[in-house]
Amino acid sequence: MMIRRIGYRIGETQADHPWLFVLLAIIITIGTVPGIPMLLQNVEPSLEKVLPQDIEEVKVMNDMRSQYGADMLYLVLTTEGDIYDPANLRYIDSLGQHLRDIENIRKVDSIADVIKERTGQIPLERNQVIATAKQDPRAPMYVNTDRSVTVIMIKSDTGASAATVKEVIDDIRFTEETLDAQNPGFELQLTGFNAIDQATFKVIISDFLKITLVSFALMVGFLLLHYRFNIKKTVYSMVIMLLSLIWALGVTGYLGIELNVVTMVAAAMIMALGSSYGINSVYHFYDDFLIQYPRREAIAKFQEFLIIGLTGSALAEIAGFLALLFGIMPSMRSLGVILAIGIFFALFVSVIILPAFFFLMEKDNPTQGKTNKSTTGKKVAGKPAGA
Repeated sequence: MMIRRIGYRIGETQADHPWLFVLLAIIITIGTVPGIPMLLQNVEPSLEKVLPQDIEEVKVMNDMRSQYGADMLYLVLTTEGDIYDPANLRYIDSLGQHLRDIENIRKVDSIADVIKERTGQIPLERNQVIATAKQDPRAPMYVNTDRSVTVIMIKSDTGASAATVKEVIDDIRFTEETLDAQNPGFELQLTGFNAIDQATFKVIISDFLKITLVSFALMVGFLLLHYRFNIKKTVYSMVIMLLSLIWALGVTGYLGIELNVVTMVAAAMIMALGSSYGINSVYHFYDDFLIQYPRREAIAKFQEFLIIGLTGSALAEIAGFLALLFGIMPSMRSLGVILAIGIFFALFVSVIILPAFFFLMEKDNPTQGKTNKSTTGKKVAGKPAGA
């Protein structure tokens, strides 16, 4: 078969020029590493963006947002005193006035606005404030029953853009700090879907790093146990696992694919798939080829065998992951692309890079001359291609 001959020629070239393939791996790594920070900067925390944008309900929501501004933020103010104290209301009024000056904030409503609408200004006496609030049915919307908590309702227009949400929230925080000297003792908390999205941004980054590191540690532990603490064999499997991960994440960053609550699991999945390629490669090289052939011939024969099984397996997996492109969920499409890229690189490292490491780090097996080559060869040839 043509593909077997290609594999054999690749193996001969790897045995003749192993450092050329090591250099290729270094060059690709250097070229893809800068893409990883780009990926970490392209985080989409909004749960809305995970939804398909072309279904009717989402389209209507986006239209309403563009026309009326549909993003609500709530600035919750808590005090040990009485909200209806005139000094507290003056601070709430001042804070509301400053919030209205922030770009992308369309409307700000508070209890201070309700009181001023009826009296024209903040009354000087608490009793006047209480009497005015009792006359307006809107007051309970802003103040709780024991008058210790009030809320400033902020209508913004961010278009669910992570960058705009961050800008608005940062401006609100800055406004709070600017008026801190006027604060009579309120504790301020900002909430709402946009604030949740902003907090989700930090969670995605944290979970992505945590999941990736924990997955890496568990896989290294499993590989050590599987190889009975044979460091060299563990390193061989890790070469595929790490290089395919680094290259895939770098290319993903260059392509501008977003990291979100779905795609953040891609790194752990790429490492898991890459480690399986490593285990198969190491097992077959040691047990089927190095044991019966001189090192150079073992590499060529190994490639002749490996390229059929791994190529077929990898192409099937890539096709399966790319099938996610036919779905309507944007995040699932992105996940499919990332995993397909990871599988391709796992195949590339297994076939093109790892055998060069085998040749550089292994020696001829002193017992290979005692092995019945013809019998063993028939046994290997009869193994399933996807073993």
